[in-house]
Amino acid sequence: MKETIATIPLMNAFHADDECPFCYLEREAEQHAISFILGSAYMEDDIRAKTDATGFCRHHFKMMYNYGNRLGNALILSTHLKKLNQELGDELAHFTPGKSSFIKRMKHTDVSSGNTPKTPLGAWIAAKATDCYVCDHFHQIYGRYLDTFFDLYKKNEEFRTLFETVPYTHIRAHETKANLVCRLLLEKKKIIFPLYPLSV
Repeated sequence: MKETIATIPLMNAFHADDECPFCYLEREAEQHAISFILGSAYMEDDIRAKTDATGFCRHHFKMMYNYGNRLGNALILSTHLKKLNQELGDELAHFTPGKSSFIKRMKHTDVSSGNTPKTPLGAWIAAKATDCYVCDHFHQIYGRYLDTFFDLYKKNEEFRTLFETVPYTHIRAHETKANLVCRLLLEKKKIIFPLYPLSV
């Protein structure tokens, strides 16, 4: 099978001696995102502006810390915290407490309920608690891998044969926003492609 730039990562995953090619792709995509941010990209103004505005989740900031680039982490965190302080000051300056009864004020806030914040300040805090530049970058890469996989499986007989030789895949752990891809590959011989929209 003739390989292209788009198919090389996928073929490497299926030829790797790994438990699951999609776990392999997931780790590679995540590591690529970390390496990209802590490589020369953190010195680029446009990338720094995005990381300052978006921030990082706890999991990926721990990965960035373990990556070993202390200078890059320090610069990214420094400008990100400055951006957060500036935005927080703006939010507080425009914050107007809503009216509530004495009983409501005495109730504890249920942070696990998933309710949508009712104030702009609450919405800003909720967004900052969930936004992550690495997550966004990672999902873009991993989404392209999935698109390539379904395209190859649909059009290439040689790749379908290769897929059948893989002893085990557990896509249940690899859910995406497009559709639950995990439901497609649990039974390899019963794949229904219309369930997953190819972005072509």
